[in-house]
Amino acid sequence: MTKKISPGCLVALDMVLTGWQVLPENIASGCSMRPADVSGRLIDILKFLVYDGYLYRYGVGVYSIYDDVSDEEILNQKYLIRAGRHIGVYYGNSLLYRCGIMDDRPDKDYILSNACLKKEFDNKKIGDITMRVKRPYSEITDENYRIIEGLNLVYEKKISVIIKTVFPSFM
Repeated sequence: MTKKISPGCLVALDMVLTGWQVLPENIASGCSMRPADVSGRLIDILKFLVYDGYLYRYGVGVYSIYDDVSDEEILNQKYLIRAGRHIGVYYGNSLLYRCGIMDDRPDKDYILSNACLKKEFDNKKIGDITMRVKRPYSEITDENYRIIEGLNLVYEKKISVIIKTVFPSFM
């Protein structure tokens, strides 16, 4: 038996997946929902799509059409790279581990991300991954994410570890 979705659900799902925003222009262009109605209706539609097996829910605001998305992939898309654009970087020991400078993975990943609104580190959990996320000092973009990673390494006073690891013959 083929599952059928009403056209309204497809339009609403398309709005969610493409990042449709509730703007006066969108309402004036023929959308029959008022701004206050949209978020509640979309949540109801997403619940319906999850219940019927069209979508899989992996946490607050995290949905996928695939049933086997890894925790690492969710973390990457939620806090590090969204729609192919960098919005976050690893920080401190997490960055050292990702760069291959540390052998042991830290108990918690530390991430600076535009997706976080708090100025102090906030505990988050995605599946088995525990992390602390905070808003960066400046917006992270494709143009500056490597610079921010480099500055974080220096800021964490890990530069001596990097020099000893990368240039052992000079020590």
